[in-house]
Amino acid sequence: MARKLDPIPDDMTIAEASEFWDQHSVTDYPSQAVEVSWEPDRVTAFVPVARELLGKIERQAKAKGLSASMLIDLWLREKVPA
Repeated sequence: MARKLDPIPDDMTIAEASEFWDQHSVTDYPSQAVEVSWEPDRVTAFVPVARELLGKIERQAKAKGLSASMLIDLWLREKVPA
C-alpha cells in the first residue's frame, strides 16, 4: 500500500521550503517534476601558470576578498575586448 504523501505547499518561504524538503524526498513527487534545460555560462579552463606567479595572484586575490579564479576572470574581462 502506498503511503499518503503530504501535498507540496504553495508560496513557501525559503525557510519553510527548506524544512519541507528536509523531511520529504523529491523522488516521492515524480508527477510534480518539470523538465528544464540549462546551459552554464561559464566553463573551466586549465592554463599552466608558474608557481611563483600563481602565489602572487592568490595573495592579491586574498587581499581583495576574492578567489584567484575570480580575480583572473575580472582581469581577463578588463583586457579582452567584448
